[in-house]
Amino acid sequence: MSAETPDMASVNGVEWQEKARPTLPLLIKLQVLLDRAHVSPGEIDGKVGDNTRKAIAAVRELNGLEPSDQLDEHLWHMLTEEDSGPALVTYK
Repeated sequence: MSAETPDMASVNGVEWQEKARPTLPLLIKLQVLLDRAHVSPGEIDGKVGDNTRKAIAAVRELNGLEPSDQLDEHLWHMLTEEDSGPALVTYK
């Protein structure tokens, strides 16, 4: 798989990397986790657009975190601990 086309394993296995630019697998997993937290990021497309930033800000506010529309390590760990299942699954 190329970096432009992540597979299920790369999305499901992605971990937080301090000071690294967010990868496509990380952004896809983030959007899925935001949606599962009942804060829709809009289309699950692996892009940090307006809806994703609004969803980040909303989930931060709902959880009493510092106001921001940016993903940080604390938010990432909070989301992944609340939903530790795979982000992507095969659907039949």
